[in-house]
Amino acid sequence: MDNAKTPDLWDNAGPFLYRIMPEGSLDAFFGEERDIIQITFSMGKWWLAETGEVGEDHYRTMKDAKAAGDKRIEEAEKAQDTVLLGKAGLDPAVWTVRYDGALTFVDQAGDRAIVADVDGRPGEQRWDAFQGDDVVAEGVDEVATALAAFSPMRDMAA
Repeated sequence: MDNAKTPDLWDNAGPFLYRIMPEGSLDAFFGEERDIIQITFSMGKWWLAETGEVGEDHYRTMKDAKAAGDKRIEEAEKAQDTVLLGKAGLDPAVWTVRYDGALTFVDQAGDRAIVADVDGRPGEQRWDAFQGDDVVAEGVDEVATALAAFSPMRDMAA
């Protein structure tokens, strides 16, 4: 049996405990507001609720509520890359997600990348596209526009 203690990642905001949820859309990823999952104690029970979700689940102990919340976050984190690729209109079989200071979509061959412009404002995200060492699109407002900038001739030559 593994005796390693799982770290407690819940922040205490006084009347409730919370954790920040992974983002489920590009707008949310670049936005200033974050969804949270929170735990409160009321009527002798521990209540677990997510921002934007209707209803709450209740648990007998805080430990049980935290475990259930941790599981929800873990599931959302596993799905986040696929969700972001889908929202960007990119095929998860061809593209992967990297978080190296900026959100970056990289093709499986590693020759093409679409990078979020970190200076963009929420709701006005800009994208740069790179093919090898060449910048093929800069400051475009749609991932699809960046994707269209890639040279099919270069792909065939590789």
